[in-house]
Amino acid sequence: MTITQDYYAGRVYVVTGGASGIGLAVTRMLLKLSATVHVLDVSKEIYLDGEEHTGKLYFYPETDITSRESVSKVFKRIIETSSAIDGVVNNAGISLFSPTLIEPDDHYNKIMSINVGGVWNVGTAYLQYVLDNYPHIGADGKGGGSMVNIGSSASVQGLPKIAVYCASKHAVLGLTRSWARDFAGKGVRVNCVAPGFTDTPLFRAGRKDLPEIDEHIKAVPLGRPGTPDEIAEMVLFLLGNASSYVTGQVLPINGGLH
Repeated sequence: MTITQDYYAGRVYVVTGGASGIGLAVTRMLLKLSATVHVLDVSKEIYLDGEEHTGKLYFYPETDITSRESVSKVFKRIIETSSAIDGVVNNAGISLFSPTLIEPDDHYNKIMSINVGGVWNVGTAYLQYVLDNYPHIGADGKGGGSMVNIGSSASVQGLPKIAVYCASKHAVLGLTRSWARDFAGKGVRVNCVAPGFTDTPLFRAGRKDLPEIDEHIKAVPLGRPGTPDEIAEMVLFLLGNASSYVTGQVLPINGGLH
């Protein structure tokens, strides 16, 4: 696909988990396209490796997206800083691997609070912002905002040994499809990107805990994990005007593995 600077320049986006992995790749691409990016992350720092860009970066370290109060405070700061929010990328998420067949309750509570609660808190904060501040968006039928939720192959199928993670990513897809219907008339498009194996810090950690992942990778028709940049390209497509007739969709990016 062709990503052009003209559309993204000067636009404002919120990215959760934007300090590493797929979120960092999205952040870098948007900054290079002269966009303004507000990054929410539990990390204390974000490393761009000295890369040159023409965008503006605002970083909100140690942000707890599982807390409504924390998210509300950050959105207040974002609104005070930027005149508009053109899109949100709900990327932050975790996966925990259990040595037992039945995962412990603390795994369930932590995974669901971040993977689902975080999407809920940030997603509804953005949607309420649209309702409160831009009632005119969508009046011409062309749309005015885009939310991209990062799901997983686990959004569309059950996978062994990670039942809680699968449940959380199924929930992300459910929110995506419902919000897409609820807010289409308000000019907001909502879609889900569902990566397969992707070479991120989270994936590498899981690879250590589950050596059998290497066997699963061999089954990928393209023969390798994806890269964060390959996922980020699809995210930018969904944020941009080239996808103006796309909403309520889940787009698998998995090297052909089904």
